Amino acid sequence: MNTSQHSAALRYPIRLQVVFKYFGKLNMVLAVLVLVPLGVSISFADYGISLRYGVIAAGLLAMGLGLSRLPGTKRIQTNEAMSLTALAFLFAPLLMAYPMMGSGLPFLDALFEAISAVTTTGLTTTATVSGKPQTFLFARAWMQWYGGLGIVVLALAIMIEPGVAARRLGNMGEYDDDLIGATRSHVRYILLVYGLLTAMGICLLLALKSNGWNAVLYAFATVSTGGFAPQDGSLSALQSFPQQAAVIFLSMAGAIFFIFYRRQIREDWRLMFHDRQTQFFLLAAVFSALLLVLLLHFQNEFSWPMALRHGILNAFSAQSTSGFSSMDFSRLDGGSKLVMILSMLSGGCVGSTAGGIKILRLMVMARLIYLMILKAGLSKNASKGIKLTGKKLENKEVNPKNCDFLFCMTNSDETNIITSLLGRSLGFKRVVTSIENTELEDMCREIDLQDVIIPAQSISRHIEEMVEGLDDIELSTLLKGDARFFSFIADKEEATEVSKLDLPKGTKCMYFYRDEQFSLVDEKTRFKKGDEIVLVTHVNNLRELNERWDAAQIMGQ
Repeated sequence: MNTSQHSAALRYPIRLQVVFKYFGKLNMVLAVLVLVPLGVSISFADYGISLRYGVIAAGLLAMGLGLSRLPGTKRIQTNEAMSLTALAFLFAPLLMAYPMMGSGLPFLDALFEAISAVTTTGLTTTATVSGKPQTFLFARAWMQWYGGLGIVVLALAIMIEPGVAARRLGNMGEYDDDLIGATRSHVRYILLVYGLLTAMGICLLLALKSNGWNAVLYAFATVSTGGFAPQDGSLSALQSFPQQAAVIFLSMAGAIFFIFYRRQIREDWRLMFHDRQTQFFLLAAVFSALLLVLLLHFQNEFSWPMALRHGILNAFSAQSTSGFSSMDFSRLDGGSKLVMILSMLSGGCVGSTAGGIKILRLMVMARLIYLMILKAGLSKNASKGIKLTGKKLENKEVNPKNCDFLFCMTNSDETNIITSLLGRSLGFKRVVTSIENTELEDMCREIDLQDVIIPAQSISRHIEEMVEGLDDIELSTLLKGDARFFSFIADKEEATEVSKLDLPKGTKCMYFYRDEQFSLVDEKTRFKKGDEIVLVTHVNNLRELNERWDAAQIMGQ
């Protein structure tokens, strides 16, 4: 679905019953998450706070059980999925503010703290955490941990069944940049990697003689790149440089896109040296660290050992957007602050818990600028040679104007995206881009790469539909030659009899869905607004149909 189709999809009316049903499932997940700080508060005998968590957990569970039993559907629209994600990030901190008020915070401060935690921002209104209940410190870190992963991700992994709704919710990475994949199995893998990184962080800090409490809280805040420290002074409160380095190492690990770890495990660890996004992320961090070290020494009069220590720790922290610090930034010169600002802006990898613009977007932006400059410097009839595996191709081998398709299907998502941009600038009529990381789909739309295929997603969709009784492969064999299926959502103009639709020659209404119920079309059928109507047509009519109904879905191509 291209950009105009997505925009049109947002105009469909939101069905509150569908939103409330899946919101109930999210509430049940939140109820489970609340049980963790509830148990911690009981262990520390903070019974006043325990009571607040108990009330919240009971309310969420009751609401979740009630709403999730609403008559539902496996079909969920894009705007409904967007609304559900927004509700999750608004509702969760609003509720969590109530138990945090038990630590002595006024409502607005507690709400600020909860929102900062769930969004992994790391800002705080608390001047000092000294003397605060241990439950308060744990709750902040815990909210950062599940906020970094994403509440909707947890719901997909735990509560929501495989199917169309899971796929729609799982495609929300294009709107909120969470770590949400396209299938439940993918989400569960992300959850597994996230948990393993957290466990590794706890073990690493324990091995470096950090106490168990700090090890857990720092691990929660580092993997989520959140930045909440359980002690005043952030990194400087840790006892040794190895412990500080471990915290930053874990923050960097959380800022690398998680699909990378699957490739390392399933394929070859040496892929690390071939993945361009990871390479550029690490190079950006090292370059920022070198600049900051030099500025700390020459501009801020730090000794070389102290400049190295603080420069590396803080530059890597800024690049991962975790927000940990080992010194007072307010006393630094303007150049040092600028380096940190640029590092935070560029951020981590796409598909990670890090913020910022993201490295891959900067890579694509740089390539676009290069192509624009290159094109401006060439004469109208000039052409630049194309190279494949280092060999320059002759014009007779590649002639973009006479090619119908350019398929970019290497094993590297970054190479496919950049090659697609180059192919489009050279004049290929249609460019098909293959990507493995579903989090890159939105970015492809941002740069107007409309023909994007995700092999793993396509395979999983076929499997799910076959299990649900829809044999898509068999369906495709029925559409031979120039036959195509085309569907659209009826608006006011289409709320009429089937004979008055004014369809192109060679097009016929086959069936329609109303309130998720399937019905065949006959000569007496009268459509209503909101019906999904399915046509069969000749391939030559697709352009006309697309211009008339820009939110359509073409089936059988």
